Amino acid sequence: MRSLALAACAVALLVIIAGPASASPAHHRHVNPRPTPTLTSLPTQTPAATPSPVITLTATPAAAPSPVATLTATPTTASTPTPAPSVTPTPTPTSTPTAAPTPAATVAPSATSTPTPAPTPVWSDEFSGSTLNAKTWWVYPSGNGNDELATCKAANVTLNGQGQLLITATRTSAGYASGELASNPTSTCGTIAASIKIPAGQGLWPAFWALGADYDTVGWPACGELDAMESLGNDTHVVYGSVHAPGYDHTTSTRSAVDLAAGFHTYSVSWTPYRVQMALDGTVYATYMPNMATIFGKPFSVILDLAVGGSWPGDPSSATRFPATMVVDWVRAYR
Repeated sequence: MRSLALAACAVALLVIIAGPASASPAHHRHVNPRPTPTLTSLPTQTPAATPSPVITLTATPAAAPSPVATLTATPTTASTPTPAPSVTPTPTPTSTPTAAPTPAATVAPSATSTPTPAPTPVWSDEFSGSTLNAKTWWVYPSGNGNDELATCKAANVTLNGQGQLLITATRTSAGYASGELASNPTSTCGTIAASIKIPAGQGLWPAFWALGADYDTVGWPACGELDAMESLGNDTHVVYGSVHAPGYDHTTSTRSAVDLAAGFHTYSVSWTPYRVQMALDGTVYATYMPNMATIFGKPFSVILDLAVGGSWPGDPSSATRFPATMVVDWVRAYR
C-alpha cells in the first residue's frame, strides 16, 4: 500500500495475500452476493370435466279416440354413459423443446462481421528523448511517508536516452534518496498498464499504482487507491495487487515462476466502479467487486515510485546494493 509522498500522515498498510508470506493482517474479501433467480412456475393444464350422461325421457301421449300408433322414444341407458369427447391438453411451451441453433463456430464469418472493438488508447509515454515530459508527469520534489527512509528527489527520476524511465534509490552518508512521479493526465474507468523491471534487495519497495485525483481535497482513503503492482525486494517472485477505499481494504498476491527482477514484465489494473482486476503479463490474478461508483467512477492519476524501507518491507540490509533502479519501458492508459 502506498499513500502520496506529500501526505504527512502515515497509513497503516493492511494486506491479505494468497502467497505464503506476509506480516500484514488478513482481511476477508467482500463480494456482492448475486440475487437468487426467481423461478416462474408454468400453469397446470386442467382437462375438461367429463359431461354427465344425457337421459331422454319417454313422453306417452294420451289415448286418442281412434287408434294412433304410439311412438316411443327409447331412453339412453343410464348404466352406459355416452363417452365424453376426448380432450387433448395443450402442451406447455417446455413440452416441445426448441431445436438448438447451429453453433456459431460452424458458420464462417462474413466479410462484414464486426469484431469486438479493441480498447481505445487515452494517453501513453514511451519515454523517448532525454528529458521527462513535464506535461505528462509531475515529480515529487521532496517528502516520504509510511515510515520510509528515502527522501524523494527530482534528481533521482531520469531518462536514460534509450526510451526508458529510471527511478533510482541511493544511499549516502546523509541517508537514502529516491524518486516518485505522478501523471498529469487522469484515467476514469479503463486500464492502465506499464512494462517494468523491478530491483531486488531487502528494504526495496517498487510500486505502480493509481490514486484518486481528488486526494488533496478529500484525503485518503476517501480518494480511493488502486495498486497495479507492489513488490518487496526480498522476494521478487511475488507481486501484490490492492484496492483501498473507505471500508474496503484488500490485497491479493501471486507468485511468478520467474524472477520479476530479471527482466521486464507488464503490470496492469482494469476497473469500473463495480469491478477491479489486476494482471501480470496479461493473466488476471485478482478480481474485486467494490461496487463504489462515487469512489472508482472518478478520475485517477498514475503513480510510479521506488521506496526504501518503511512499515512493510523493513529496512535495507548490508547486502542490499545501491544504487538500485526501477526501470520503466512504457506506461499506457486505455478506455
